[in-house]
Amino acid sequence: MRANGVMFRGASPWLDHGKCLGALHVTLSREKTWAGFEAYRKIAQLVPVGWLIFPLLYLPGMKRVGTRA
Repeated sequence: MRANGVMFRGASPWLDHGKCLGALHVTLSREKTWAGFEAYRKIAQLVPVGWLIFPLLYLPGMKRVGTRA
């Protein structure tokens, strides 16, 4: 899939296009979508190579560091 607005809107019509341009989104289904730092955590959980850093993403204070703009 190409990463442009036309392909995106056709693939996930329930997501807001503007918000997706501003932050990473991970979607497993219409009901399960993560955005921003939570999306990075989900990728680290799902991709085997991410398992190396997954525990570090849950250290105290990491959410604050990961979500600051």
